Amino acid sequence: MGGGIANYFGGTTDITSCLLTLNHAQGGADDPGGDGLGGGIYNDATSDLSLRTSTITLNRANGGSSNSQGIGGGVYNLGTVDIDTATLVFANDADEHDDCFGCP
Repeated sequence: MGGGIANYFGGTTDITSCLLTLNHAQGGADDPGGDGLGGGIYNDATSDLSLRTSTITLNRANGGSSNSQGIGGGVYNLGTVDIDTATLVFANDADEHDDCFGCP
């Protein structure tokens, strides 16, 4: 979870003027395999994330086996996320929600 950044346990993360690229969240390979969540960023249900004038691109989320998934290639969000209009989230890859899962 969170190939580049993982925000857990009620954390508050503010990302400003950053390039987050070429990160990878890989799920576990056992059976059942684990999901790969948030190739660029993972934000859990208790946390707050803010993205300002940043670019999130070319990140990947892959499932670990045939019965798991990669979700949110750029961002996987379960908590609160605020993304300004100057932030670009594009060209990320996942089985589901290439760029952003759980984003407004």
